[in-house]
Amino acid sequence: MPSMNSAPTGCWRGCFLLEPVQAFFTSENDSSSGNAARKTLRKSIQTVFRLLCQHLRMPPLSSSIHPTLSAGVGTHSPSDKLIACPGIVKRMIEIVQDEYVAGMRRRYLEGELLWMACGNHQSGGCKRPREYRAPTWSWASIDGPVTPGEPRIQDSLITVQDYHLDYRTDDKTAVIRGGWLRLRGVLRKTILERKVVEGHYWDIFLDGEKVNTQEETEPTDCEPRVMLEILQEDFDQENAQGLLFCMCARSKNGEGRGMYILLLKMVQGETGTFQRIGLAYAWSTKVKEWVLMRSPGEAQLPCLEYRDELHSICVI
Repeated sequence: MPSMNSAPTGCWRGCFLLEPVQAFFTSENDSSSGNAARKTLRKSIQTVFRLLCQHLRMPPLSSSIHPTLSAGVGTHSPSDKLIACPGIVKRMIEIVQDEYVAGMRRRYLEGELLWMACGNHQSGGCKRPREYRAPTWSWASIDGPVTPGEPRIQDSLITVQDYHLDYRTDDKTAVIRGGWLRLRGVLRKTILERKVVEGHYWDIFLDGEKVNTQEETEPTDCEPRVMLEILQEDFDQENAQGLLFCMCARSKNGEGRGMYILLLKMVQGETGTFQRIGLAYAWSTKVKEWVLMRSPGEAQLPCLEYRDELHSICVI
């Protein structure tokens, strides 16, 4: 079987070019799903994806295609991961009446923000591209395999209040120069301490108390499970300077149903500006209740605004 990196550049361009389009058609709850033009476009896109996957000997059209394609981006132009066939993207935006936001869909942005880097417990994982490609809240900001966020906003505990992206041209499907996202939710002070085991596994402390309460037989049993975008040996400096925070983004009710927590690093406290560094996942009722507890001094945490017991922050 040929390696993924040996596939023709043109084929990779075709996949990356259509990947954002495919993301627009993953929601079963879209009110416009019955539109005849939308159905026709959906069928055409699925056919092209199927043919590309057959040529590259990759899995058929599914959520797995996103991380598979992302893994191969490092050998081609950085822009291949985000830009692609602007004509198709623009036409798709017209049909579904939505906005294209750094490779994600505005209507479901609270859900699609919850993407995660794969293979993040061993060295040789994801990296930041040398050339700026996208804000840290976009999956396009890293090189490596990525599991996309779900295009759904049910159970969301965050709200995207606003966003801004700077482009190199007037074309909003073109290369991004910079951008920010105004996010509203509950901010909590966080510490990450690396476990004394092989690999990169982490304990989380919220407001100074360890959240990983259960006895683990394996490092992978730890809860919440921390999935960093870029591996670090430790966070000693960040912990000492109080730079780490988290914001619970989604919580599904019931034992075993998941909770997703955005992991953030403060860039500038005066302006409430942060970068995304990872995602954490919890599933037990006990841990989820702990994460949802409120902090006595939460009103003093760095943010753009604290109102109605919620923080508004800027993520770049």
